[in-house]
Amino acid sequence: MTEQKTPVKMIRNLLGIVLFIALMSFSARSQDQSNGVSGNHSQGLLENTDDHGNTWNHDPIVFSRRDLKIIRDYCQTHSTPWPEAGEQGSSLPPRQRQQLKRNRTLSVVLEKSLRDLPEELERLLTPLDPVYRRVVIGSDMLIVETHSQRITDIIHLVLNKP
Repeated sequence: MTEQKTPVKMIRNLLGIVLFIALMSFSARSQDQSNGVSGNHSQGLLENTDDHGNTWNHDPIVFSRRDLKIIRDYCQTHSTPWPEAGEQGSSLPPRQRQQLKRNRTLSVVLEKSLRDLPEELERLLTPLDPVYRRVVIGSDMLIVETHSQRITDIIHLVLNKP
């Protein structure tokens, strides 16, 4: 004989299913966050591709708007903040310049051409985590991961005067 379900039993079963789905969703979200995955790209992690086509996640370490303004103002008020830039010319050869892109790793040749920012300018900018540093190469400014030499952000032609 089949038992007829009363409205109370149907509601209880429905609530049990809703609760189960909610718990599974919460559990999956917690698992994603512990693995470093976030659905919100502006606050979480960004997915990118490296030089070899491998996909990976990284923190968005970039020049802030505030830092961009400070850098622009500094470059306009200081005649030659980087004397080396004058020696190298205002830009790199086209082949080397093509290598200067976000998430690319600097070649050994380019690594040797890196110059630190003047201390005066560096003190004005937002402090970076010690695993990153700001550098100049040719007429461009970069933020680079120190251990891998991966470019996380770049400002092209920062030293060219308008």
